[in-house]
Amino acid sequence: MSTSDDGGGISGWADLSLPATLQAFINNPQKVILGAVLSGMLEWVFGVVSIGIDVILLVIAGSEPATFDAPGEQLGIADIPVSIANNLGGVGGTVGTAIISGVEAFNAPLFEAAAFAGPASPIILVVIIIGETAAVLWLLQRAVYVAADLLQLGGLTE
Repeated sequence: MSTSDDGGGISGWADLSLPATLQAFINNPQKVILGAVLSGMLEWVFGVVSIGIDVILLVIAGSEPATFDAPGEQLGIADIPVSIANNLGGVGGTVGTAIISGVEAFNAPLFEAAAFAGPASPIILVVIIIGETAAVLWLLQRAVYVAADLLQLGGLTE
């Protein structure tokens, strides 16, 4: 059998070459193994750092970082003040209206009774208003002390 240079066969042992990766392994196996291990470790480190950044972002900004207190969002630290303000605004409006209605209902008979006092009725009305104002201020002071104790803001109640 004769060999020819027509490209149809193997001309010698030189034509039997190994793939580049296998040749690099044969030449320096330590370098190939070290490269494979280091690249795997590097991918693992990048994965852990990426997960850590995602967790920090979730804790600080919530599940929807672009919107504060979005409906259905898992709240983050930045969302808490906005959520509290929204919830207190709705509750505060209802409670405030109820308190004002209660004070008006309490004052109506007192003001009608003071009307029969003649010239002393303005003095009676001033005493009633001063008493109610003092009571409201005392209740607000107590509420601030309770809130300060709950939030552990030392120095306000000591």
